[in-house]
Amino acid sequence: MKKITFTLCAMFALMGWQSVAQNTTCENATPIALGEIVTSPPGEYWYTLAAIEGESYEVDGDEATVNFSVYSSCSYDFVAYGYGTFVFTAPATQDYYIQTYGNDASNTWSVSQITDNRLCAYAEAIAPGETVTSPQGERWYTLAAIEGESYEVSGDEATVDFFVYSSCRYDFVAYGYGTFVFTAPATQDYYIQ
Repeated sequence: MKKITFTLCAMFALMGWQSVAQNTTCENATPIALGEIVTSPPGEYWYTLAAIEGESYEVDGDEATVNFSVYSSCSYDFVAYGYGTFVFTAPATQDYYIQTYGNDASNTWSVSQITDNRLCAYAEAIAPGETVTSPQGERWYTLAAIEGESYEVSGDEATVDFFVYSSCRYDFVAYGYGTFVFTAPATQDYYIQ
């Protein structure tokens, strides 16, 4: 007769308990770095990300399989929420807690800092007469305009809406789609979204 001990079973139980206790709560959140590819199993998981006040970050995941909530603490101080891909701006320099809810076997996502013209703060300068090829999605451009001068903005009428602002604070100046003309009320830079 062979003797059977419970050591192996206890080890499996302990390993199972540890995998459940890992980043399934805010207090046990796993730190991640910008640009790191994260794969979350199905269910609810927590991660932390160090972010800088006033900087914007894009969370990029698969909209069909994962959604996110971003908190500034484990007290659930809400910062942002999104499905798949979304942007949030850090209100303070600190660690942020990202809660994922996935319904697929592999929920792959990453976080990157936005430093291109997807944000008004990084608007790309353009000049009258210049042709711009803009990728899909929201993009920002600046145009140095002269008071009283009129400027024609044109694009594909079926796919492009334009908003013109006098600042990144969304001080509205004009709106159009396809081709439209706006007259600069003052000599300054205008922001075209």
